[in-house]
Amino acid sequence: MVQRRFIGLVAAAVVTVGGGTAAVVWHGDDEPAAVARFYDPPVAAEPPVGEEPVAETAAVVDQPVRKAKPQRAISRGIDLAAENAKADLPQRDTEPFSMVSVTWTDPKDAPSGAVEVRTRSAQTRRWSTWQALETEESNGPDRDKEATAKVRGGTGAIWVGPADGVAARVRSGSASEPLPAGLRLNLIDPGRPGAATPAQKGGGQGGAAIAFPAYKTRAEWGADETLVENPAEYATDVKVQFVHHTAGGNTYNCADSPAILRGILTNHVTNRGWNDIGYNFLVDKCGTLFEGRKGGVDRPVIGAHTYGFNTGSSGIAVLGDYRTIGVPDVVKTVLARVAAAKLGQYNLSPIGTSKLTEGVSDGKFPLGTVVDFQRVSGHRDGVNTECPGDTLYGQLPSIRSLAGGSDGSIVAQAPTGGRAYNGSYYVKNTVTMNWTTTTPQESLAKFELLVDGVVKATATADARSAPVALTAGTRKVQVRSVRTDGGTAITPATTVVADDKAPVFNPGLSVEPRTGTVSTTVVPVSVKWKVTDNVRLASVRLVSPSAVSFGGTATSYATTVRPATATTWTMRVADLPGNTAESSVARTATLVPETSATRYKTWTAKSNTSYLNGKALYSATAKARLTWTFSGRGVGVIVGRTSTSGKIDIYVDAQKRATIDTRTSGSSYRQMIWTMATGSGRHSIAIINTGAAGRSGVTIDGIAHLS
Repeated sequence: MVQRRFIGLVAAAVVTVGGGTAAVVWHGDDEPAAVARFYDPPVAAEPPVGEEPVAETAAVVDQPVRKAKPQRAISRGIDLAAENAKADLPQRDTEPFSMVSVTWTDPKDAPSGAVEVRTRSAQTRRWSTWQALETEESNGPDRDKEATAKVRGGTGAIWVGPADGVAARVRSGSASEPLPAGLRLNLIDPGRPGAATPAQKGGGQGGAAIAFPAYKTRAEWGADETLVENPAEYATDVKVQFVHHTAGGNTYNCADSPAILRGILTNHVTNRGWNDIGYNFLVDKCGTLFEGRKGGVDRPVIGAHTYGFNTGSSGIAVLGDYRTIGVPDVVKTVLARVAAAKLGQYNLSPIGTSKLTEGVSDGKFPLGTVVDFQRVSGHRDGVNTECPGDTLYGQLPSIRSLAGGSDGSIVAQAPTGGRAYNGSYYVKNTVTMNWTTTTPQESLAKFELLVDGVVKATATADARSAPVALTAGTRKVQVRSVRTDGGTAITPATTVVADDKAPVFNPGLSVEPRTGTVSTTVVPVSVKWKVTDNVRLASVRLVSPSAVSFGGTATSYATTVRPATATTWTMRVADLPGNTAESSVARTATLVPETSATRYKTWTAKSNTSYLNGKALYSATAKARLTWTFSGRGVGVIVGRTSTSGKIDIYVDAQKRATIDTRTSGSSYRQMIWTMATGSGRHSIAIINTGAAGRSGVTIDGIAHLS
């Protein structure tokens, strides 16, 4: 039988990149052309919609079929030249590969825009759509644990299947932001491993012996041990299991998982400059578990998976992208069993928290910060990243429950005793937890109520609800059933916020005159308040003289009162836990006619039924003045307004407070045109005609004050 072989490009070439050029250089092993792959005859492919066909440049020769020999995984690099905040590599032929990544020189200098590739299948000859690459852990190894002189930043390596063509594009977030230096497109051929060698066994450095789930050793998935230069390093224990995803897509066949692992190892060591694969364990979507970083699955091997927190933790990565879909139940079970085994070695329950210290100066937390982690945490809990994807991250509570021995026989019901809001439950100091269970009562010993992983209350086997007291703050509350045989089941954590401090009025309610139309039965006023609470307000209500509800951010209410009648305003507020506070104020509005003012210079009485009491004072004389004295907390000036009305100066307690233009486009009456909160006491107010040129007349209809 004769089969066709496609010979790849020569070792170096020059291609056009975004109007400039990019030097194309193979990095890694210099594989001769004779090592090219064998594929079925190519199938004619249609170009992607909107793109022109790309001419094939590889030579086609007839070759006899030969038996494939073991071959090490290799990575070939194409250096990308950036121009105008972008780098483009047009479609082109390549040597065979199955995984792709992009790296750059400075681990901290990731592109702020998209990093995308498309590849051509070596079997169908069709080009894929553009695929996004997710930036991986910027500095996987903690700097004091692994040589970093050659460490590079980069994306995760995605599985694309057998391919022999590639295109790439990298973008900055803006035209003014340069791309990182040293951009390189890495084409990874995971190779064909030889016969598996005996698995390396770890020493007994851990704690109590725990049954570990079945797994494929490094030898079984074909790890190239010649890549690993330095021996493994060890912590004293494992306190936290960090869960990751590789973000490499979910369409792979599980039969390809060993090849994917070889590609990740090559990407981490050859392209990223790490000592070994970063994760301690990996699991594919079919639930097959793989040994990751060498050093012994039963030992506290320091990995390169959660920058700043690699010491004292273990990292397990699920092959695939779990931002929008969750992992299957079989994977959840494996994640739970690994966590139970690793943490159980050190007598730690997967339910609860452990403290780790931030070990790097440029991590998510300040250097030296002691961080309290859930013992089964997501990558994002320790590093600023999307990993392990929103959906998988949301599955972690159920994985913790499985790891803690849950058999799914206890189901949490809505708690009582407080108020639910935005995913949390708010109480003063006690929450009542409610649950159901399918376990027969005769098989139950008791129920335990855990607060932040610690048992704080117990209930009898026949109970289906129980209260638990909480100290102030945000707490994680769970209910655990304990069977007579010692088995347990536990509910996911409910976030409960405890707070027994009442809201505070600071200051209390106040009432001030406001501008608007006055009558013998109505005076416009504003009710004002300020309320603070250390959690969140749930309701703000005026309960008298009428019932009105407000939003939590409201601070004033425009209303009216009947003059010469004492009015009491009462406001009641409540926060989410149910703590309440109340404030009241009583005020009386008084209308003072213009006739009671002390006059200076010429003022003329005017009659009109639209004026208060049918009368007002008019003056066209500059410096004409009206003066009143009053006792109260606020005052307002009432005028008549026309298109020829002039201006007035207003003095309170002998200090000028304002100059007001009383002109308006039409005619209006009984207008409280200016107001002021004066504070309690006896005050004076003077209104002076400024004698404005061409419109010197002003009409004063009295004042109103609050006492």
